[in-house]
Amino acid sequence: MSTLPNDLARTLSELTGGMSPCRFLVAVSGGLDSMVLLRALSLVTPVGEWSFEVAHYDHQLRGEASDGDAKLVGEAAQKLGFPFHSGTGDVRGRAAQSGVSVEMAAREMRYDFLGKVASEVGANFIVTAHHADDQVEHLWMRLLRGVEGHGLELMKPMTRVPNLPVPLLRPMLGFKRDQLLEWGRKERVDWREDASNADEGVPRNWVRHRLLPILAEGAALPLTELTRRVGGFLEEQLEAVGMMAAEWLAAPATRAWKDLPLAVRKEAVRIRLMESGLQTTRGVVLALAGVEDVSVSAWSVGAEERLYTVRWDSRAGRVCVKESTVRDLDFCRDCLRVRLDEGGEVEFGGVAFAWSFESAVQGKPSAAPAFFDADTVGGVLTLRHWQAGDRFQKLGMPEASKLQDLFVNARIPAADRRGLVVIEAEDGSIVWVERLGVSQGCRVQTGTSRVLKLHWEVVGGTKKPFVGVS
Repeated sequence: MSTLPNDLARTLSELTGGMSPCRFLVAVSGGLDSMVLLRALSLVTPVGEWSFEVAHYDHQLRGEASDGDAKLVGEAAQKLGFPFHSGTGDVRGRAAQSGVSVEMAAREMRYDFLGKVASEVGANFIVTAHHADDQVEHLWMRLLRGVEGHGLELMKPMTRVPNLPVPLLRPMLGFKRDQLLEWGRKERVDWREDASNADEGVPRNWVRHRLLPILAEGAALPLTELTRRVGGFLEEQLEAVGMMAAEWLAAPATRAWKDLPLAVRKEAVRIRLMESGLQTTRGVVLALAGVEDVSVSAWSVGAEERLYTVRWDSRAGRVCVKESTVRDLDFCRDCLRVRLDEGGEVEFGGVAFAWSFESAVQGKPSAAPAFFDADTVGGVLTLRHWQAGDRFQKLGMPEASKLQDLFVNARIPAADRRGLVVIEAEDGSIVWVERLGVSQGCRVQTGTSRVLKLHWEVVGGTKKPFVGVS
């Protein structure tokens, strides 16, 4: 590992094409990875005229601990002779205002800051400390979310990120975390541990601390090597499919649409949807990639309440987009208040509900029935439909998000959302959403003394039942 600075110098030279002079803006959080990167960069033998500047962003999530991070990075930059730039912002406030997760809000605000500083100092590249183990977590996080296709591509050593004025470099993707740890200890690098990284309630931490160790035990190769192989294979396949799709789109009359492999049809549709500025959700792509010409509903990118009818013209290889005026854009205002006695049943919004109380969960919790901490829910439930501004903390999520965003992430068609049933607790919080499940706040826990068991079933055949785990 003593060659880390030399390896970094070689990688940076390859990625930048030997650019000289070249100014790098290095993103440093204060953790092991970025502090090792910072120290190693101070020891590189520049290929030409290189300069480094350091940027640190305080997300205001950890109180005094965040202040300590900023102090450590600032002092290290000063000691190494690198210009230091710091920024801060209310990430939780941004997340609440925009309806996204704290992690997503933090990423957006951090990148906004990095882009601003890069422009101000005239940086040619932004450098981050992502490494090989981050690649493994990246792949499995996306697999568990049901992502496929291009969404499973691995992080690249150099990439363009929307809203960043210059390319992003990841020169340490070839190193594993334990290698960085060994080098950091040998070079006596100071870093700070983020206590929140041990919280397994955060999905990424659960993957890191629980799932990956189990997979590593049964894997034939180290997970970093398996990830590299899978990523490389996937990249090759996507490239081949993309070339075939582009060739067909350039001359659709050369081969009948129905004779194309499904993967090529899906990629052709995805390309055209992106060109039209529409969301490329799996459901829309699959529907349009069918053999016959069909029409589907799709949300436009960046427009929360604009619904379009999209038709695929397989003869011309293009999408035909028409704004919809269907009444589905109107929110359903009806509701039903239910008092929870010992047990009962009711029907609302095309769903039949039956409830009872138990002292503990009998059997494995599932989507139907759903289980709640009865004392948290209260004695009265309100059954209603989605309303503008509704927020819901889905089971396993660190905080509440807009229902609109959760529906999009779950790939629930826009036309279906207004009819889904939402259950509101006595205190006004949403405790259950059809096709999304039970909320984090009212889940059954170790100390739960009374369990509310809720059976539910779609009736009438007008709605698609949800299959999954609450």
